[in-house]
Order: sequence, then structure tokens, then C-alpha cells
Amino acid sequence: MKQLLSLALALIPCLAWAQYPSNGNQKITLGEQTTADGLIWRGVLNDTFLINPSSDTSAYIILDTVNNRFYNYNRATNVWSVAGGGTAVTSITAGTGLTGGTITTTGTLAADTSFLFTQSDTLGLNLTSRFAAKQNSLTLTTTGTSGAATLTGATLNIPQYSGGGGGVDSTAIKYVNTYGTQTVNGAKTFTTAPTFSTALLGGSGGTGITSFGAANRIPYASSTTALTTSANIVFIGDSALTLTKDAFIGGQRIGRGKNNTITTNISFGANSLNSITTGNFNTGLGVNTLKLVTNGVRNTAVGYGALENTTGNYNAGFGFYAAQAITSGSNNVAFGTESLYNLTTANFNMAIGYRSLYNNNGDGNIAIGYFSGSQVTTGTNNTMIGYEAGYANNSANATTTGSNNIIIGNSSIASSASVSNEITLGNSSITTIRAQVTSIQSLSDIRDKTNIMPLNYGIDFIKKLNPVSFDWDMRDGGKIGISEIGFIAQDLQQAQIDSKINIPNLVSDVNPDKLEASYGVLIPIMVKAIKEQQVLIDELKQRILNLENK
Repeated sequence: MKQLLSLALALIPCLAWAQYPSNGNQKITLGEQTTADGLIWRGVLNDTFLINPSSDTSAYIILDTVNNRFYNYNRATNVWSVAGGGTAVTSITAGTGLTGGTITTTGTLAADTSFLFTQSDTLGLNLTSRFAAKQNSLTLTTTGTSGAATLTGATLNIPQYSGGGGGVDSTAIKYVNTYGTQTVNGAKTFTTAPTFSTALLGGSGGTGITSFGAANRIPYASSTTALTTSANIVFIGDSALTLTKDAFIGGQRIGRGKNNTITTNISFGANSLNSITTGNFNTGLGVNTLKLVTNGVRNTAVGYGALENTTGNYNAGFGFYAAQAITSGSNNVAFGTESLYNLTTANFNMAIGYRSLYNNNGDGNIAIGYFSGSQVTTGTNNTMIGYEAGYANNSANATTTGSNNIIIGNSSIASSASVSNEITLGNSSITTIRAQVTSIQSLSDIRDKTNIMPLNYGIDFIKKLNPVSFDWDMRDGGKIGISEIGFIAQDLQQAQIDSKINIPNLVSDVNPDKLEASYGVLIPIMVKAIKEQQVLIDELKQRILNLENK
């Protein structure tokens, strides 16, 4: 008993912590402190709130018996933390294995160092599921004196490296390089080592790298089995190249046309110049342009189906189906969608505008404007200028078979569909024809006239005329309420009947629904009437003079 009491008295001056769970206030005070291993308090993280370290305590260590780890108390920061978690790992001893532990989905794992690998070393990352959503965010850069490779997002760049072979391998493409040659393996293969002086062939159905012995060829297509050994060939697209010195893009031919022996033809588009044999200096741009030309020369077609059926010469068609039906016709120009659409054998026509001269098959017609001359069939040498000139919304008087007419103005039409040798200026709404002169000169040379006879009617006819004033009230709405003076066409017809005198061109009834009058032809009759009247005046004057002298 005495020995135990002596031991207790000896320990009283020393301070030590008791190993007593869940009570941080339990302690034993010793007279002498020791730096040797002491007792460790047991508990969990929540138990740290029960501990109230005294001011003379610099640190605590708690054993977490649930999670098998230590908690450390730092007097300087007054913070509890997992022992060892607050300090970065700066090195790992060589030969030491690093296992266990968890890297969560948050935070960053970075390595900023150099790695030296021998031939047997392997760097592996099994992070497929982690990289799936970050495939465009992965970067890799290598450095060295012989070239640096970079990986940025989905792009891998491997520069030239002369130190030996290298490779890129994935499920989609395998590229193995030994300096100076190239081999590509995958869905389609480059089976040989190409150089820039041989052909490069790729794409669906390609046959691989093949050397044909000729330079300057860049073929890229599918099902390209008709290659020749000719040089200077470019083709891109499906079933592209079948002829030498042609170019194809997207299956569309750019070159000489089907017959490559003619060097002066140019074609672009499916079936363009598809039937050419001996014709030359032809240009077809568009699907089916100049499709049936065989021996035609100097034809130009631009637009789908333009000059599709022509076998003629010197024709030009610009626009969708422009002059598409021409067969043997020559020297025609069609500019506009479906202009000269139905022309087959006619020559020397020019149509500018949508469906201008649409039905024409006559020679020498010119139409400029939307639907201008659209109804002309066999008429020849007509000139029609203006919106629907000679057509007027398919009027009954739209020119069809008439020839040598001039029709100018919006919706202006001739007097009838078959009339010839007529000039029409404007539509029925025109009220004034202006010019810098007061009259129109016409041919009157005696050398161009025959059967010349004195006019034998004058004042008797003039006395039958009935001049009137009136207001226009046109049935087509062209002129309404406009005041004028003149004659009535029907009155002029009746005056001729009553006097039994036929005056040429005084009244035109070519269009019975719209009679027309030419006042100008009355001038010679009026002159004759004045002369007749002057004779009467002179006779009367003489009679008066005789009476005065009696």
C-alpha cells in the first residue's frame, strides 16, 4: 500500500491525457512532461466539439475508431483536420507503389513534369467514361528537338519526325509511318506507299493508292474504275472520271463533253454535250445543256436544259429550258426562262424575257420583255418591245401569223393576230404621241410610184363629212372622260357609201370590234375641195365684175 501511494505522489506533478472516450476534459497531470509516445484519445469528428483545449496546449491527436483515421488539432489555426490531408505530396520514393484512395469527380488532377519511358514502358489511362463528355477539352503537347505533337480538343497534330517510325491507332483509322512512306489501314486502305507524282484515290468504293505513271492527278471519288494513264486529270464526286483531260465535281463533268477528241468544247453538268461527235467550239453549262448536239458548232447554253435538243449552229440559250426544243434551227438567241421554248427549225430569232417568243417557229422575230411575242407561231420579222408586247395577256389580237410588225409598249398589240406591216405605238391608254417635230415624213418619190392619176373627188365628199366633238368612254377602260374632236369611223364609212367614193385606208376594219380611222388621208381630198371651191369663187368674182361693168 505504501508503494502505491508513493507512485501516485510521484505522478501528480506531471500532466498527461487520459485514454477515455467521448470526454475531452479527462486528464492526468504529471509533474514531468515526456516526448515519448503517450496515450491517444479515441472518438469521431463530432467528438472534437467536446474538447476545449487549454491555452498551453499546442496540438491534439484523436483516433477515429469508426473510419480508421486520425484527427489533428492545430493551435495556430484553431482548426481540426484529418491528419496528413493539409499537406501536398511533393515526391514519391522511387520504387514505391501508390495504391488506394479516391479521386472524386470534382477538383483537378494535374501533372507538370517530364516522363522518361523506355521501349517497354506504357502510359495508360482507363478513363473512357470520364473523357466521353470532355472529348473536345483534352489537350496534349509534347516537345523535343525533332518536332512536337499536339492534341487539342478532337484534333491531333503530329509533325514530321525523322527519328524513326511512329503511329496513330484507333478503331476508325490506323496510320503507321516509317519515314518516307505512308500506310493507312481502316474501312478503306492505302495499300502502297504513294508519292506526290502518283495518283491519290480515296472515298467510298475507291481502289486505294495506285500509281499510273503520270503526274498531276488528284482523283477523289467513289467507284472510280475507269481511270486512264493520262496526266493533268482532276475529278471529285461519285462516278466522276471516265475521260482524259476532263474535270468532274459532284458527278458533274467539266471538260470537253462525251467525245474528248474535240478539244474546243467545254461542258459542265450531267448529260451536257452528251452526244457530241464532230461539233466544236460549243459551251454547255448546266444539266442537259446541248444534250443532243452532235456536229453543231459554236453553240452556247447556260441553264438547266438550255438548247437541250439542238443540232443547229450558232445558237445561244441562257436560262431554264431556254430554246430547249431547237433541232436544226440556227443563229437564235434566247435569254430568259423558257424563252423560244417551242422553236425547232426557225432561224435568226432573238427573245429576251420570261417566255418571250414562247411558241415562235418563224424566222427573224425579235421580242424583248416578259411574255413579249409569246403567241407568235409562223409570223416572221416582227419586233415587239415591252411587257407583254404583242401578247397583251393572251388577247384575241395577240400576233400569231402576222409578219413585219413593230409593236412597242406595255401590252401593246396589233390590230389583229394575222395583220402584217403594221406599227403600233403604245396601248389604248396612250393619249399623246410627242416628238420634236410636228409631222412624220413618209416616202413620196415619183420614182417609186406608178399609175399616177389626178384626184377626181373633193368638195362633194367633204360636204358629206360630219366633224364632231366627243368624250372617250373606251370599253377596255383605256381612256375614260377625255375630250377630243374628230370623226366617227362609222360616219366615214357611210360617207364613202353615199358618195360612191372609196378612199383607201380612211377606215380600217381589220379588227371589226375596234374600227380605226386615218385622218391624214383626208388632206388630199380637202386640198382638191379647196381648189374646186376656189374655181367657184373665181367664177363668182368674175360674174360680179361683169355686172358692175354694165
